[in-house]
Amino acid sequence: MVFEVTYGDINHGFGVYVMNGRLIAQTQAMPDYINHLIHVFSEPVEYKIVNLEYCGFTHHAMVTSIKVVEK
Repeated sequence: MVFEVTYGDINHGFGVYVMNGRLIAQTQAMPDYINHLIHVFSEPVEYKIVNLEYCGFTHHAMVTSIKVVEK
């Protein structure tokens, strides 16, 4: 999978975790630049996406997840 990672105003971290909390891939989200994070997922499960770079009062809420399914 290829993630195209950017952000509009300040730097953010983009971390992909397995649900037990182990970090498996990361890159930076930077204004006016697109980082390409390529990762081959080993299991068809849910993965957590977390902002790794402290960015202000709402930093703790910058969390989501993705579900990887088999083809």
